[in-house]
Amino acid sequence: MYLTKRQRDIYNCIYRFIKKNGYAPSLEEICSRVGVSSLATIHKHLKNLEQKGVISRKWNKGRSIEINAPVLYPDAVELPLLGEISAGKQIEPTEHTRTIGIPQEIVSSEESFLLRVKGDSLKDEYLRDGDYLIIERRAVPEPGEMVVAFVENQGTVVRRFFRGEDDNIRLESENPKKKPVFVPEESLRIRGVIIGVLRRYK
Repeated sequence: MYLTKRQRDIYNCIYRFIKKNGYAPSLEEICSRVGVSSLATIHKHLKNLEQKGVISRKWNKGRSIEINAPVLYPDAVELPLLGEISAGKQIEPTEHTRTIGIPQEIVSSEESFLLRVKGDSLKDEYLRDGDYLIIERRAVPEPGEMVVAFVENQGTVVRRFFRGEDDNIRLESENPKKKPVFVPEESLRIRGVIIGVLRRYK
């Protein structure tokens, strides 16, 4: 079920209010919680949510909103899509920053963002054209975590991070046929740690 950002905000407000209090919020309470000043705007969004089948209402009765079909992940976090990524190249920023709703239970940091895989250059890491990488902005990864990094003279890489000997960093591919890459720590810039992948099967 696709909900717009505003519809999702209103749905989440109703969902949490009912879960906490056992009854539905008033229209004024919804306005206050989602930052909307117009009751007419809330009426419009509630009507759209009804048409999508996720809520129902009884006319001329206060606090009558009911949840019909709970959305699988009601508490979504809007993460910015910051660009496109392909191996060996700089990350290409998107012309117009957009956001995509991600289940809150996946996202552990408010500093997370998305990158879209462009082309087939990351197929050795089992990533496909069009995949969305969910990335936590963290400069110091734990050993074994998958990172997006910029390596001097090599460009952008997606590899598992390990500390090697002599202050070198070992970057391992998911493809066991590819040999690890050893780079000095000073020539490596970690863009973030990959915590998930969104893929649409066509």
